Amino acid sequence: KGAVLRSLGLDENDLNDVDDIKITDLGSGRISVRARGAVRSAMWDRQIVAFRTTFSRSGGAVHCTAIAMSDR
Repeated sequence: KGAVLRSLGLDENDLNDVDDIKITDLGSGRISVRARGAVRSAMWDRQIVAFRTTFSRSGGAVHCTAIAMSDR
């Protein structure tokens, strides 16, 4: 959720934004993002049509990078 929120320019520590997003892993670096509130507004304002993600492991941590893609 944090990587997706950052890709939208939102604060990943804002608990309202975290609660307003649901992410489902579709495999192959694809995810489904369902949003409401400020998160949905940010997606609509930027005309986001898809997200691409990558995951990497370092020590005991998993790092995620998300790129928001627009059709503008």
